[in-house]
Amino acid sequence: MRGCSEQAKSAPVEWAFADDTSSLVRTSLVSGQWHRGAVLVKENRRRRVFRCDLPGEARPLYVKQDLPCGLFDWLKSRFRCRARQEFDALAAVRAAGVAAAYPLGWAASAGGGFLATEGVPGQDLGDLFWPGGVLSPEAHSLRFLVPLARFLNRMVRAGVAHPDMHAGNIMVSLDQEAPRFALLDLYGVTLHRQLSLTAKRLLFFWLVPLLEELPQGQRETLLEQIAEGDQSASSLASWPEMVRLWARLRAAKWRGWKRRLLGQSSLCERTVDPVGVWLVAGDPARRQAIRQALALYLARDSGRVALLKDDHKRRVARVQTDGGSYVVKEYRHAAGHWHWRPDRLGWLNTARIRCLSVRIAICPAWVRGRSGEGYLIQEDVGSLCLHDYLSTMCPTAALRRPWGRHLASCLAYLHLCACFHADLKTANWIAGSEGRLRIVDCDDVRFFRSLPEWARERNLRQLAESCPPWVTPREKLRFLVRYGRAAELPSSRLRELAGMVLAGAANRCVR
Repeated sequence: MRGCSEQAKSAPVEWAFADDTSSLVRTSLVSGQWHRGAVLVKENRRRRVFRCDLPGEARPLYVKQDLPCGLFDWLKSRFRCRARQEFDALAAVRAAGVAAAYPLGWAASAGGGFLATEGVPGQDLGDLFWPGGVLSPEAHSLRFLVPLARFLNRMVRAGVAHPDMHAGNIMVSLDQEAPRFALLDLYGVTLHRQLSLTAKRLLFFWLVPLLEELPQGQRETLLEQIAEGDQSASSLASWPEMVRLWARLRAAKWRGWKRRLLGQSSLCERTVDPVGVWLVAGDPARRQAIRQALALYLARDSGRVALLKDDHKRRVARVQTDGGSYVVKEYRHAAGHWHWRPDRLGWLNTARIRCLSVRIAICPAWVRGRSGEGYLIQEDVGSLCLHDYLSTMCPTAALRRPWGRHLASCLAYLHLCACFHADLKTANWIAGSEGRLRIVDCDDVRFFRSLPEWARERNLRQLAESCPPWVTPREKLRFLVRYGRAAELPSSRLRELAGMVLAGAANRCVR
């Protein structure tokens, strides 16, 4: 943490305070003394946030300084003050019965402004549920999810329109028997008597990755609790519509993410060494193990490298490093392709499909070799594909049933995101030890605004035809019913798909 910057030390000319703001806080803000013990806790090009522990105050004071980012921001500040707008929004939301940070005062400054709020006890909801970008076990607990659903329901009923709602804008306190939630960062928030379904879903669409991990019954119950009391509750609680909104919003950000994934940026690190050009994303602590994985693969260390696939296009091997197990995929003569390098497509497709929170094997590194070859280093999610797992570990229909249910849920989610994997046979699903399925081999993945029916049919045929021969037609029909229920397909369309899929599988068996 750093001390307060010089730009924040110039106290604003005039402050406006809430009626019950203490005299100690007023004096500290007006005189500018708050900056002496202030600690900078957040900074970007648009704002700085300082924490101040004032003697005699039970809770810390947070001061947000808005910064101009160009001439247009300077001109806008002449007609409106962001700090005042957020102060008014905090007061209005609290008056509507939604817990939020308590606003203490605001002040305008040249090109920006200052907002003072009382500290909210607890921690960032995003850090609790997604530490390091990985879903934590606490996220599955109904002890957290049910109070969170009630909190979001209050926002929906209050008519809150939030333009930038995400888990980082919610604080959660675990000191009580039940978690307590409160809103932060309410700039641009307004209250309306009538909101569109999309505006309401924007309040909780960010829950999609978390809800996708839950059983269907729990997911539907939580969505109904969020929509309870709303005049369009049945439509608002529609899981497919939530997933489609999630996919549209993520797709809108893909162009910026793609640019950052192809060079040195906040998403990945670019380095050059004798092997080639490296692009490494993810946890910096794992980068040494990633480099070791490629070094062991190139050295063909027989004790640590196990060859999985070898053909004229690619070679795939599992590599055991000191920091874990990885899968190295080598693309031979990748630079010879006239339009797109296949390793580049694999790198970008894996990143994009992961942005949709589809369950895949994460690819933390791409290497463009100096001799024209390419390498992808992927996490090792398991040693058995779904076909081999069903063949060796699930001899009976009862043992295969949970995997069929899980596969139907994963495929429905993929299709609701309008994502088409061109080679979705059971050999490209890995059955993990934690009981989850992961997709591998994302070299040929396409993204649509709306999934074409031919893509749905092709994926269903691929799965039906690639099942072990002792998977019965009854099991395949049960899988289709679960898939259709999760994707909300009409019964007439589901009957068409059942006839097509079973006929195709039968013809393949005959051949």
